[in-house]
Amino acid sequence: MFEIEEIRSVLNEIVNARIDFEADRPPRIQLSVAGVDTVRRWERPVATTVIHVDDPNRTLNRQNPELAAVIDRIDDAVHSGQGPLTGIDALAWYSSFHNLRSEWGIYIPLLSLVYITKRWLKHLGLPIERNLQLAFSLLHEHELFHFATDYMVAQWEIVLDSPCWAVLLEQKRATGTYIEEEEKLANAYMLRRLAARLSESQYGAVEAATMRQPPGYSAGPNCVAEEAFRVGLGELAKLYLGPQALRLPLNMSTGVVALESFYPLWPALDATRCPVHLIDDVRGLALPPINVTIIDRILHIEETERFKKALRGLPHDIQKRWQKKKEQLATGVPRHPEFERLKALRAILTRSESALSIGRICSPTLITRAGLRLG
Repeated sequence: MFEIEEIRSVLNEIVNARIDFEADRPPRIQLSVAGVDTVRRWERPVATTVIHVDDPNRTLNRQNPELAAVIDRIDDAVHSGQGPLTGIDALAWYSSFHNLRSEWGIYIPLLSLVYITKRWLKHLGLPIERNLQLAFSLLHEHELFHFATDYMVAQWEIVLDSPCWAVLLEQKRATGTYIEEEEKLANAYMLRRLAARLSESQYGAVEAATMRQPPGYSAGPNCVAEEAFRVGLGELAKLYLGPQALRLPLNMSTGVVALESFYPLWPALDATRCPVHLIDDVRGLALPPINVTIIDRILHIEETERFKKALRGLPHDIQKRWQKKKEQLATGVPRHPEFERLKALRAILTRSESALSIGRICSPTLITRAGLRLG
């Protein structure tokens, strides 16, 4: 992928490709640029998220009438099907880099994480902090698809030397609606990304919540399969490119051009290209501080003597893999760390209380009796 600022610079040369507009956001969200604690920004985030809540069981599970009323209002917005921001986009949103304004990226309010925990995930029996992390992941993945679509359109605008994104934005705002095809694929992308990381019950809870959303959003599960997903990508591209294709003229129906290949989704979307803004909107609701940390690298790993002794007893290839993994973590944490359980680990841990402590980062213990994990 190209740097977004480079793309913006090229788009500036195309008349009306970038425009000045007030980004849509849920009516309940009032942003204050002067409030340092209101919006927190990660410029180049990765999706390795650690969430900590002080005394979560006492404060998040107790009766809170004011919070319950707010959750009900959010629920109405999620399921209303009205306006450009409904479904998951009533919980978080993406602001396009086509905007002439400097602020762009993914916006995630803390209260949306609480809503998902209480309404979508409450029967899973997971710790609250794990539910909040899952809530963050599903919102982040959905909005990342909108970023990928934004990128796809920009590539075509540069090829065609014509604006496409702003034309469709004008149509959406004129009708006060959203693009059902895009929201279907955004939910499908979210489900595809989560499938390998969730248990069957966790995935089922997220899928069920998706199917209860308004038209378009609710069709996401129908496009999770590879072929259906790729076909959908092509149809969405035609929606964005159609007006300019007719003007040029450009035949988008021949199948000669693989339209899905213009999305930066293969082999994997580089999420670090899209900034994330965290909005602290839980004040005044008698909730504990919810601390969100996005880890981008681990510069120092301190190994206990017992751990090092146990590690020396493992096969040489495993020792080399651990050394390589430490070197990788020093430069960047993968979006979803690929730590795997080592067959010999259980026997070792019965003889040793091995642990890792991480310098510069306040995070959960990285090694458990079940295996190695992050976050």
